[in-house]
Amino acid sequence: MTTLTITQFMQQEQEHTSGQARDYISSSRLSLWAKCPHAFAKRYIEGILSPPSPAQFVGRVVHNVIGYAYRLRSVGEICPVECLPQFIADAWKLAAEMEPCYFDDDAQEEKSRYQVLDLVTAYLNATPIQNEVPVAVERKFEVPLITPSGEDLGIPLVGIVDLILREGNDNVIIDFKTSSTASVSDLAHELQMTAYAYLVREVLGQQESYCEIRQLVKTKTPKIMTHRFPRRTDEHFARFFGLIREYLEAIDRKVFNYRPSWTCGTMCEHYVSCAC
Repeated sequence: MTTLTITQFMQQEQEHTSGQARDYISSSRLSLWAKCPHAFAKRYIEGILSPPSPAQFVGRVVHNVIGYAYRLRSVGEICPVECLPQFIADAWKLAAEMEPCYFDDDAQEEKSRYQVLDLVTAYLNATPIQNEVPVAVERKFEVPLITPSGEDLGIPLVGIVDLILREGNDNVIIDFKTSSTASVSDLAHELQMTAYAYLVREVLGQQESYCEIRQLVKTKTPKIMTHRFPRRTDEHFARFFGLIREYLEAIDRKVFNYRPSWTCGTMCEHYVSCAC
């Protein structure tokens, strides 16, 4: 058996959230800025962080346990189903120490634990990971941002890619999502997929065959949905770098206007600072 425990796996490379806005770009930073510069400033300029919601916490633990299953696979081992409760308990404990989540009561926390077990079990039952070939699992990449014309933007792109698989001679970039509904659109995840493709191409020197989101849906009986997106094109990267230029200009000018939308009241942790 591997000597790497799930606790050690989780303590490995994690994307730092400290540092100034000009230190690096990540797809999560860029996405939040595109959605609302005011919320971006609250989080990444003023450093105002809120604890994860129960749903977010469940998603993080699910990510960690599935990632560990693939790490075992990468050294020729299979994640034993009978060990899942202990893996989840260890992952839950460490996740709570790293970033505590406040549940309404013990019953809600217990229900959330079982939800993690149900989701991970459903994924492992639906996915023949013993036949998949991991190239990288939860790997952190950091590369300079250089436009297609060769201009160095003077800031690195940082990201942690959930999973890279080898399929034939090509790489497949995979991201895991947990959600309450089975719906994913290409545009909603274009920034993340394009950022990951840029990172993987720069480090591994090879284009991806395609990108994929594997969605674990939190229905009564969990569903595993696969959403495949084509190889990133020149148009994807043109839009990506165009948005980065706007982002950097806003950072330098210190302009962080709010962008009200239907998501403000229910999906933004900084809603109170905007409400009149």
